[in-house]
Amino acid sequence: MNHQTGTQAPAQAGIEDFNGIFQEQLRGIVRDGLLAMFEQEVPALCGDSYRPSASVHRRAGSEMDIYNRTRDIFLYFKLPYDSEPPDE
Repeated sequence: MNHQTGTQAPAQAGIEDFNGIFQEQLRGIVRDGLLAMFEQEVPALCGDSYRPSASVHRRAGSEMDIYNRTRDIFLYFKLPYDSEPPDE
């Protein structure tokens, strides 16, 4: 007997196997639907991604902002912070 895959597999499977095949197919359909919905909803709610350059890597905030936040954390925990501020 040839083993069928995809949509013809339930016709070959027994009743106990049909439940697993059906759940697997349904899970895939729901996953694809949710991913499509998220791809539409996220840009609608949050706006387009900000990409200042063609680089794959990016960070949030300016250098001075990162310096100030890091310095504040060190000072909060009473740790020495000897780094110089970045040149702007």
